[in-house]
Amino acid sequence: MKGHCEKANETSNKKLCSQLRVVFHMAINVIACHQYVGLTDLLRAVKAPDFVSCEGIYRHSDSVDDMEKALEDVVVKQLDEKLKGSDFIGIIIDETVNITVDKKRIIYVKLEIKGRVETCFLGNYDVHSGTARCIFDKVVEVLRERNVEVLRERNVELSRVIGLGSDGASVMMGKRAGVGALLKKESAFSIQVHCGAHRAALAALDAAKAVDQVGAYKRTIASVYSFYKHSASRTNRLHQLTAALSDEDMMSLKQPCAVRWLSLHRAVEGIKRNWPALVI
Repeated sequence: MKGHCEKANETSNKKLCSQLRVVFHMAINVIACHQYVGLTDLLRAVKAPDFVSCEGIYRHSDSVDDMEKALEDVVVKQLDEKLKGSDFIGIIIDETVNITVDKKRIIYVKLEIKGRVETCFLGNYDVHSGTARCIFDKVVEVLRERNVEVLRERNVELSRVIGLGSDGASVMMGKRAGVGALLKKESAFSIQVHCGAHRAALAALDAAKAVDQVGAYKRTIASVYSFYKHSASRTNRLHQLTAALSDEDMMSLKQPCAVRWLSLHRAVEGIKRNWPALVI
């Protein structure tokens, strides 16, 4: 009887691990929770060993939420262990928004793990204002986070934070009242780094302003984009011409945008791919 129970528990645990793998795959590929049942049905249809029988397979959406929470707890626990094991910590902060255009701050940490540097996602956090003090307080709150529910306490000393990477905005890098200046009061050896990718984008933008032809070309691309964007019949006609002139599908036209990296490249690529149809 004992052996039978142990075997049953082993089978049940194996099925649960397989379902957790499915949920983890959904999470890293940004697949909506309501797709879970369809994925398990597909696995059963192809006779995946742990999904052949419906017994022990969770179907309710609440079960998916519970599995996601369990996975989150494991990932966060691993991150907490890395934070504790790193003598020095670097922080990377950037501004972002969600689909409701609420301002948030995305935070990464750079850690020293057994002689190698590792970058880890810490979280995407709401901030009630964009002031340096508000952002700094949020960083402190996150690094000293205490969660009684999972018996977790970070309590990272700010003296271990020796680097701050940001987009170079004055609120971040201001010499007197920026986030970096506030951090330096707590960690005397901390340094500030203006993100290389941001600097390269700004340099390219400033260089382009000095070349009249680039400005004219950007205006032309924007005009082509607007010409088709505001007319469904024109877009449909462009689709028809592309299909007649090429075996490839039409690539959607993009709008060059100053605040989005590589937007000009994508806009140029759209013009290039659809060139035969555009010039007819």
